[in-house]
Parts: sequence; C-alpha cells; structure tokens
Amino acid sequence: MLGPKTRALTALALALPLLAAGCHKSHRRSQPAETHPQAFASTTEFTWTGDLRSYDAFDEYLWTTVWDEVFIEFEAFNFFGEVRVQILDDTLTQIYEETYFGSGGHFHVNTSSELGFAGEWTIQITTWDVFGDITLRLD
Repeated sequence: MLGPKTRALTALALALPLLAAGCHKSHRRSQPAETHPQAFASTTEFTWTGDLRSYDAFDEYLWTTVWDEVFIEFEAFNFFGEVRVQILDDTLTQIYEETYFGSGGHFHVNTSSELGFAGEWTIQITTWDVFGDITLRLD
C-alpha cells in the first residue's frame, strides 16, 4: 500500500505532462519541432522553407527590403494541402496574393509581385494541412 506522500507524488508526476501540453498561446495546432518552417532574410532575399507534416498555421514576418517589387519562387516536393502567400509593402498595400494547392508530386511556380514601396514589408503565409518539402523565395 502506498503512503499519502507517494500517492501525491505519483499523481503530480502523471498530471505534469498533461498540464504542460495545454500551456501555450499559439493559435495553431501543436506541431513536432521538425515540422516548423524556418525563415531567413537579408535586404535582398526572403526564404521560408521546411519539410512539413500536417502543418496548419498563420505565419507572419516583417522583412526590410530595398526592392519595390520581387520575384516569387514557390517550389514543393510531395506537396499536399494549401498554402496562401500574401505580401504587403511598406505602406501596407497588398502587392501579391496567391493560394497554391498541392495534390502530391512536384509543384513549381515562378512569378512576380506588383510594384510597391521599399521598406518594411509584411509576409503572411497561411497553411492548411500541408505536407511536403516546401520553399518560398522572394528576391
């Protein structure tokens, strides 16, 4: 028979993982660390990339750029799901919006934005149940 102190410690040990799992302020579903995309930027290039698994999220980045328009390359391998890309220039005017739909296989698009104003741009990427090795590049 377990004593009261041992029962309390056992209950606490069982409850801690449950409490920790519910303690986050993210509006997205919980994702394993390896499925989160990485973003890299310089004043002339922005890259968002990841090997994603069931990724649902709204990701927003501020990018300081010298460009007034950009070339956009979206490439994905084994791509399933939907990815919406929105770009707002320094005046918060939308200069690009597109949704890409994946149904397996390789997907590759090269396009460009409308003219905007250089400075601090907002890059918004919304994903719905996305799988695949995905790269978005702006330059």
